[in-house]
Amino acid sequence: CSSDLDHPTISCLKPWQTHCLNKMPKRGRRVRPRATTVPVAPTKGEDREGPEEKPALSNAQFEAYYRRQKICPEDEWEAFLSALRTGLPAAARVNAGAHTATNLLTQLARLSAHESSALAPRKLPWFPKGLGWQWDHLDSWRIRTSSELKKLKAWLCWLQGHGSLSRQEAVSMVPPLCLDLQKGQVLLDLCAAPGSKASQIIEMLHWDDDDDCQGVLIANELVPKRADLLTHTVQRLGSGSFVVTQLDAQYFPSITCADGSELLFDRVLADVPCSGDGTLRKSPELWKKWTPLDAIGLHHRQYTILTRGLDLLKPGGRLVYSTCSFNPLEDEAVVLAALLKLHGGYRVSLTPLPEAVSNGLGGCEGLASWVVPHPEDTLTCWETADEVPQDLKEKLRPSLFAPRSSSAEAVLWEKMRSHCRRFLPHRSTGGGFFVAVFIKDREPAQEPKTPRKRQVAQSNFQCIDGALSLLGSCWSQAMQVMRLQQ
Repeated sequence: CSSDLDHPTISCLKPWQTHCLNKMPKRGRRVRPRATTVPVAPTKGEDREGPEEKPALSNAQFEAYYRRQKICPEDEWEAFLSALRTGLPAAARVNAGAHTATNLLTQLARLSAHESSALAPRKLPWFPKGLGWQWDHLDSWRIRTSSELKKLKAWLCWLQGHGSLSRQEAVSMVPPLCLDLQKGQVLLDLCAAPGSKASQIIEMLHWDDDDDCQGVLIANELVPKRADLLTHTVQRLGSGSFVVTQLDAQYFPSITCADGSELLFDRVLADVPCSGDGTLRKSPELWKKWTPLDAIGLHHRQYTILTRGLDLLKPGGRLVYSTCSFNPLEDEAVVLAALLKLHGGYRVSLTPLPEAVSNGLGGCEGLASWVVPHPEDTLTCWETADEVPQDLKEKLRPSLFAPRSSSAEAVLWEKMRSHCRRFLPHRSTGGGFFVAVFIKDREPAQEPKTPRKRQVAQSNFQCIDGALSLLGSCWSQAMQVMRLQQ
């Protein structure tokens, strides 16, 4: 690496080095705990410095559970596990609205021309305008800790502190790209912290040079410290097209406009809290504490956030649901439950992801079926709610389970699941992610009246008519008796 740093291809870093090392921006307090070590395969000609304690990169429950769920083809299983046991490649997104964007893209292109160098980034072909880049041979932990990479670290920190560049996992850039942003739209990010996706949306609002602002984003976060981090992240962009709120996304309030109408959003992003096992490459400490039971506890919260977002969505609007989890209880089960429900009197459906994103990252379609683990014994799993013992039915919601074969729900899910995408690390050369894009119908749903309901109503009317007739005859008889008595 030391020879790479002196290579002429990164001479563009020289003017920044002294300034960056002396005036590096202060780093905010970390919200997510980091691992003490991240195993990364050494590049050619490099040896690790000193002994390094490696965390355990295995979990028998994880392997048994996901092998049974069949989230990955069997012939790709070993490649899937191998990818999870390596460090996450560093990636960054250039802010097209920054005054340094043109020069920065030129510098990155110059570096990428030297493919033999570990410092050479690769342009992400699926990211618009050539703004997404990834270092396939470097991970974020190594950039932060290696003394040999301190110049690169200083350069990246300086650019990020000034809003010219954002360091973000490549697959995490996908959800904002699925929103299909248009001019003048009002957007809502329900779970916005730490702010990488919110800042990406704000940057996308300024991609068109014709106008200073193409819309407005309401970025929401419940936890106070994370809301502060979110504010710091988006403020560095210098844009006035956002508002930060601190509310529970499950109960995000309705907003009344000046004319008394309810404000509905053109686009909603629901990147919900999840178990996070798709981030194992970035946070290997999760290997030790992973359990499939986390998904059971999170499922209902994810569902209520998603349904609240759909309630706040305009007819014809688009909502993107995403998690950094492989678990179908947090992914397919939540999406299916939302599809079966009316939202403000409107039905919703799924639409495909942008073709460039889906093909560029090699995503897999949603699962047709899955199993639900026992809340206390992870070795026991059930396929349907009918198999669950009576004493556990309160702990396992019916929405956790896959639809029964040949049912109306199964027919609907078979049509919709091909539009979901699960991104696996060995295919995307990144982390794990799940994305589904909802579209809200433009016309409200009309509940059909079933023949049984009509029959019941008719029989009720007949009973009433009969009772009135009987009452009338009784009354006439009573009147006759009274006349005779008189």
